[in-house]
Amino acid sequence: MLIIDNYGNQVKGTWWRSMGPAFDDRDSPYRPDFLVVIPYTDKQRKQWEEILELKNKLAATDHWDNKFIEGEYTQEEWEEKKAQRMAWRNEIREIEKEFVEPAITLEEMREAERKAMEHIKNTEEVNGQ
Repeated sequence: MLIIDNYGNQVKGTWWRSMGPAFDDRDSPYRPDFLVVIPYTDKQRKQWEEILELKNKLAATDHWDNKFIEGEYTQEEWEEKKAQRMAWRNEIREIEKEFVEPAITLEEMREAERKAMEHIKNTEEVNGQ
């Protein structure tokens, strides 16, 4: 599987989710299959990283509920911790209100795949394959 951008250019190296979403077209008329990636803008990357960081904080503190239920926290301690978790959730919601994932239509994806196939064909011709 080749990783290409939405212009049909091969992406060199590894593509991480934090760099932007990836799309595949399992019914593509082109072979080999392609993974089409659309890079985040700087603003989108920052928002995505902030959301991820906040969700990680929530996941790392899930056990606080059980500690309260088991009597390890007083009601006052629990209220502080619960307020912190609610603040993180509210931050996520605020970021998500304006965060827009890059998207690609099926037609744009197919066009990127077609261009990638042209690049591959031209490279093979130049290399005598």
